[in-house]
This record gives sequence, C-alpha cells and structure tokens, in this order.
Amino acid sequence: MKGVTKTKDKYYQVNEDNKKNLLSMGKRQKAIENSISLLASSIGSLDKKLSKLENITEKNNEEIKLIVANQYSHHEKLTLRAIISGRAWLVNNDGVTLTVTKNTNIPGYGHVVNIDDKKEQVKMSSGYIFK
Repeated sequence: MKGVTKTKDKYYQVNEDNKKNLLSMGKRQKAIENSISLLASSIGSLDKKLSKLENITEKNNEEIKLIVANQYSHHEKLTLRAIISGRAWLVNNDGVTLTVTKNTNIPGYGHVVNIDDKKEQVKMSSGYIFK
C-alpha cells in the first residue's frame, strides 16, 4: 500500500505542478495580449499621423509646382492666344505657337488638366492657369 500511496502523492504533485504551470501560462498569455493591444493602438496612431503627413506633403508639392510654374512663366513666358473646343494655342515671347490639348505636357508648367473655352483659360497640373 505504501507504493500506491506514493504513486498517488506523486500524481497529486504533478497535478498541482500542472495547475501552477497553467496559471503561469495564462498570466504570460494575458501579458502578450496586452502588448499586442498596445502595439495595435500605436500602429493605429502612427497610421493617422502618416496620413496627415501625406496630406501635408501632397499640398506642399502642389504649392511647389505652382511656384515653379510661376517662376518658369517669367523665364519662358507663354500667353494664351486662342481656344477652340478642347484645343488651345499658346505663344511665347519669340512668337512661336504651341498647340495644346488635354494631357499635353509643357515643361515647367506641368500637363494640361482642363481647357475651358467658356472661361477662356487653360488649367495646368501645377495649378497655373493661362488666361
């Protein structure tokens, strides 16, 4: 009977050890879950900040393009000569005429976004407007 009692005590001890290990693992799992939650929150916060930064950068890039176009317009002055249904004619200081349509690229000004014959203007991707 001593052997049975010894074996029984051994199993009780193993059972108690297993309970302790399970409790310990539960605590560690909870700590890991808390860490993951904090990381997810931090990532969400960073995502919002990056989104704001991206918007600011896009706005600044548009402003820079317009500044470059304005400076370029002093160097390579183009003036609007005429507009007829989706086509415009721009003339430089030397009298050279440039015919443009939507998406035509003009160095320093960007590409043509819109030709509005009612308002008599050509809007460029840089924000510059020929009138």
